[in-house]
Amino acid sequence: MDDFIVKFCDLFDEELNQEILGSTVFKDLSQWDSLVALSFIVMASNDYQKSIDGEAIRSANTVSDLFELVK
Repeated sequence: MDDFIVKFCDLFDEELNQEILGSTVFKDLSQWDSLVALSFIVMASNDYQKSIDGEAIRSANTVSDLFELVK
């Protein structure tokens, strides 16, 4: 999961101002927006060969939930 968290943090244009853990509620991050969500979909496809849609992301709450979508 550590590798996933590094890739997740790389999706953001600016440095995140808090430590990101599996329990982090990603929707509460001020930098989370639709562009980052789209970037996540691309990352899931390219790095994990998983097809993720917006509904799956909306159903997730934490970084661990996102990890479960791609593993």
